Amino acid sequence: MKPVTFERFTKACERALANVSGQAGVRSLKQQPGYLYVKCDQRLQKIPIANILFIEAMANYVHVVLPEQKFTVYSSLKGLETQLPADAFVLTHRSYFVSVSHIDSIGQAEVLVGKYRLPLSRSQRKLVQSLILKPLSG
Repeated sequence: MKPVTFERFTKACERALANVSGQAGVRSLKQQPGYLYVKCDQRLQKIPIANILFIEAMANYVHVVLPEQKFTVYSSLKGLETQLPADAFVLTHRSYFVSVSHIDSIGQAEVLVGKYRLPLSRSQRKLVQSLILKPLSG
């Protein structure tokens, strides 16, 4: 009924955004620590966070890359970033969110994660190095 309260309008907008970004099913599931739920191929897939090598943004989709498989998810990099532990992943480039524990080496403009060579922006280089070196100094 009109007029609509601002609070009700806001809730409706949040629901619509969740449905469009594919996160509605994820929020309705009880989250388990150490796992990420993503919607791909008409189902919710449970992925152990420790197995994720990196996440690559591709327009309206992201690729969640594991050692032996890759999931294509209709979501944004920002949407998945909020569901992952902040200290376990780092943005190496505007399109790549990399697991710190899986980084094998850091070059001038790239990071090696297993068999993958991923871009490393100049602005993120010091942050990535500090995250890699932090466990050694502590």
